[in-house]
Amino acid sequence: MNQFDFRHKNFMQNGILMYNLAKKLFPICRSITGKGFRTSLKILNYELIKNLNISNKLGGGGI
Repeated sequence: MNQFDFRHKNFMQNGILMYNLAKKLFPICRSITGKGFRTSLKILNYELIKNLNISNKLGGGGI
């Protein structure tokens, strides 16, 4: 997928890119602490953000 460029006037291309991204993300079952949430973040990082820092924090400890 090409990176979105909302400044570009080709709204049809941006719409197609957004729809294809939604088709990838919609079927993923997610909760805030689950595997699906991390999978969604990885997809968004690959498709849009490119430098998102994703880390895990074990429960039960201090922040």
